[in-house]
Amino acid sequence: IVLAIFFVAIFYVLLSIQLGSGQYVTYGVLSILGLFILSYLAKDFHGACESLISANRTTLSNNAILRFSAITSLLVAAILFLGSLASFFMGEISDSIMFLFYALLLYMSAGTLFNPSLININVSSDSSSGEDFITIFSSGLKTFVYFERIISSLLILSGIIKMIEIIAGYEPFLLASPWALGFIAGGIGFPLVAYLIFTILWFANSLLLAILSLRRSN
Repeated sequence: IVLAIFFVAIFYVLLSIQLGSGQYVTYGVLSILGLFILSYLAKDFHGACESLISANRTTLSNNAILRFSAITSLLVAAILFLGSLASFFMGEISDSIMFLFYALLLYMSAGTLFNPSLININVSSDSSSGEDFITIFSSGLKTFVYFERIISSLLILSGIIKMIEIIAGYEPFLLASPWALGFIAGGIGFPLVAYLIFTILWFANSLLLAILSLRRSN
């Protein structure tokens, strides 16, 4: 985060010099202040996301579908990695980073699908078809929250790389800077976003699980 803010500061100083306007220094100070505030607000949500995983256990009667999804994710990740290499050698650095980013996400998700206990999924023959359905379609959401730290770091890193490209002159200042700043701000605030998304979407799952629990008790 500190490194990202450092490059943001350099960007605004260079932009102010290039355009001969001191107002961009003010924009830079406000942007940096905003990033620090966002970082302060979001930092506690790392632990909150971990608590969400541990507090919301789901069951699955058989992990065959998870293994199938994991292998599929690995195959797609390999294709995206090759696409990243091809884009890199063609000089399309931004596309290369994007392909690599998605490949890493799929590779990481395969890890939790091979080891469902990481996201608090218990494989049990007592699991009903309804519980299986909920678990299958919520596994992606759990994986999303489980890896929020890494996704946050990848977004910030993408923003830093984009900012370096801008400073080095490979990207236009005014056109590319919103993307760079967006990646950095999105990465810093990602724990908060992940927490809110999980909480909102899991509400529907909780209702369905409660209904299934009542039916089983009756």
